[in-house]
Amino acid sequence: MTTSQHHLEQRITATPSQVRALLSDPLLLPQLHPLIEHVTIRSTRMDGQTRVIEFDLLERVPVGPFRYPNAYSGTAMVPEDQTRLTMLGVSFPSVVTRSEFEFVAVGDETLVRERFELTAPAYVHWFVERVGVDAHRRQLEAVARRFLR
Repeated sequence: MTTSQHHLEQRITATPSQVRALLSDPLLLPQLHPLIEHVTIRSTRMDGQTRVIEFDLLERVPVGPFRYPNAYSGTAMVPEDQTRLTMLGVSFPSVVTRSEFEFVAVGDETLVRERFELTAPAYVHWFVERVGVDAHRRQLEAVARRFLR
């Protein structure tokens, strides 16, 4: 297995709570993430001070001129602390993603910092990394566009 970490940042013209609310709702992911087509919530529960949302999603991964379906199981961990959010995902073949978001107020904007960690078998890691990092960058750009005045 190979693991890589990537750090993404995006300034967004909205409050941290507005940005966090958008990113912490798995049902909105198809509107933001360029690969995700459908999300189904399996369960929502409280674990201490953290809301835990378990969900399944279907994404279409571009491979040349084709888009192959890929199913993920995901977990969103939304702490009452309004400055953080963690999203976990697991899919075939043993691909694990972890995104830790931090929301920092900067004037009338929010700086979103995402630490994106990806673990995958070495033989597909290069491909999953390239596609995944690009998709997460485009997701943050989509969030920024949602709040343009």
